[in-house]
Formats: sequence, C-alpha cells, structure tokens
Amino acid sequence: AATGVYDDALKAAETLFPGGHAQVTAALNGIAEVLIRQGDYAAAQARYETALAMDRRLHGNEHPDVARTLCGLAEALFYARRLDESEANFRECLAIRERTLGDGDPLIPYTFNSLASVLYASGRSEDAEPLFRQALDRYRVIVGEEHPFVSSLMNNIGRLQLERGDFLGAEEMLSRGLAIDRKLKDPGHDDFIYTLNNLGLAELGLGNAQAALPALEEALK
Repeated sequence: AATGVYDDALKAAETLFPGGHAQVTAALNGIAEVLIRQGDYAAAQARYETALAMDRRLHGNEHPDVARTLCGLAEALFYARRLDESEANFRECLAIRERTLGDGDPLIPYTFNSLASVLYASGRSEDAEPLFRQALDRYRVIVGEEHPFVSSLMNNIGRLQLERGDFLGAEEMLSRGLAIDRKLKDPGHDDFIYTLNNLGLAELGLGNAQAALPALEEALK
C-alpha cells in the first residue's frame, strides 16, 4: 500500500511512545497526505483529527505542529467540498502561524493562498483577492520575483480580475505571470496553457483581437 512506509513508522512510534509523541503525529500526517492523493478524503480527515487531538495535548494550541495538522485537515475538507469547515481550519492555522513563525517563513503566504483558494471556491472572490495579494507580496520578499509561487499567484489574481471584468488589470497581471512561466515552466504545463488562455480572453475583453489570437492559438498547441 502507498501508506506502507508511514504505517510502519506509525507502528514503531506508537510502540516507542505509547503516551503520544511528535513522531506519532508526523506519521499520521504522512498517512493522511497519501490518502488525500488517493482521493480518500474521509480517511485522511480521520487521521488528521487523531493527530490534531494528540498535537493539542502535547503542545497546547499555540504550536507549529498544531498549525501543520490543522492545515492538512483543512486541505482534506477542501477536497471533500466541506468548504465552511475547511475555511475555519485554515483560519486557525494561519492565526497560529502568524503568531509562532517569523515573517519570512514561506508557510505563512502558503496558508494565505490556501485560504484564498477556499474562499474563491465558495464564490467569495472579493474576499479571496486580498489574501492572494498578501500571499504574493510575501512570496516576492521570501523567494524573489522569478519563482513558480509568484507566477501562480499572479495568475490567480489575473483570473479574478478577468472574471469581474477588469480586463486591463487582468492583462497586466497575467502578462507578468506568463513572462515568469516562460522562464520556469515547460510550454506544455497546465498552468502555462491556462494563463495563455486567460490572457487571450483578457485581450478580447479589451477589444485587442490581434493580441488575443496568438495567445489563444499558443494555448491550443
């Protein structure tokens, strides 16, 4: 089974630390991550909830391990389309990370982006965009301008601008994201094609058919 290595680690940790230990919760998190990839969100949720209860007992509520497990649980709930519960867990995770990690820790913008994705999936684009922008600003400081995280967030923001009819803002943001993607990603990458398509739509919205056509044609290649 794909969870085999983690199952073995869990058994060993439970044998060594029958009263609970960070190694036990780490193994439970690992199993849950595999279960998410397999699409078994209910089983993943159960593992995360077991780990979370142990993390809280071991560390209290203000600890990076608690935040890690909350974030994993929120992800499982997101994929299960239990968006309200996912949002609540991501918000608690973010609050803990902002209090316990340094400003330069990439887990903070990662969590901003995750929370924004939940809000977008909930139909709350106006609430999602400021969080995407906060994630973008922080990632720029931490990893620099030319990084896949930066281009991905630019593309997310550009998509929101496109959807609300801000074609000029979308064209600018998507063009910047695409320029980074051209340096970092294979032309056949899904993100690359998605951005090209959205850029073409933004150009059409601006009435720039001549600029839209090359982007749309490249997306179809």
